Formats: sequence, C-alpha cells, structure tokens
Amino acid sequence: QLKRLFDLDSPGSTIIRGVTTNPTLLLQAIQADATFFRARVRDLARLRGSFAPEALAFDLYKDVGRRSAEMMLPTWHSSRGKYGWVSLQVRPEVLGSDDAMLREALELSQLAENVMVKVPGTRVGYAVLEELTRRGISTNNTLTAFRIYRRNR
Repeated sequence: QLKRLFDLDSPGSTIIRGVTTNPTLLLQAIQADATFFRARVRDLARLRGSFAPEALAFDLYKDVGRRSAEMMLPTWHSSRGKYGWVSLQVRPEVLGSDDAMLREALELSQLAENVMVKVPGTRVGYAVLEELTRRGISTNNTLTAFRIYRRNR
C-alpha cells in the first residue's frame, strides 16, 4: 500500500503529487534518521570548508530540497508542470529583511525547475512575493515561519 503513496521507481503513477518542507519538518527528518544526516552534514562541511552552524543548516536544507525536487521531477515533467512541485520555505532568520529574504528565495528557486518558494505572509514577505512573481518564479505563502520567528524571539 505504501508504494501507492510514493514509489521512487515510478513517481508519476503514485498518489503524492507534490511536497512541501520547512525548517521544522527538516528537524523532524533529522531526528528520525540522525545517522544519515550526521554523515551528510560532515560531507557538506567538507565541501564548505567549515563547520559554521547556520551556513551548514542552510546547506543541509538546500541539499534536502534539491534531492526532493529530483525525486519529484518525473511527475513534474509528465504532468507538464501541473504536479511534482517541491515547496521550499525561506528561513525564519531572514524574515526581517526584504533583501536577505529575496536573496534566499532566489537561491532556493535555482535548486531545480520544480521548486516553488514559500514566503511568509508578512509585509516584507508580500514585497518579496511580488518581486519573485515579477521575475516569473513560482511561489506560495505561509504563516508558519512568522509564528516560529515570533515564538523564538
């Protein structure tokens, strides 16, 4: 029955048509498979040449996003872009700056052609959404990042 949900060998024939993630969901994945993610962080740190925690966390998030997009790409192609999207959210750390949020959103959008950038429903977020739309980048909107940011302040 699980193969009906998602099958790596035949993603276009399964029920799942797109995925979304955010930093909180990534944390849950890390906790579920700490051994895999520990090794992946070491690999990314070697590539980066440092163990800077914030940079590595974003590198890991982009790595997971890129891998997810690759998994969904066959569905995206077979549906001509109707399905197979992977929604990646800008981090709560960039919520206060439209320049930082836009830079991060643009970086996420370049990971794969089927990436949709998720931006928070804030004043700054809506300005970034307008700019991304003007550039032809697929977007969606969330309030989750704002709640996380406010809770951690």
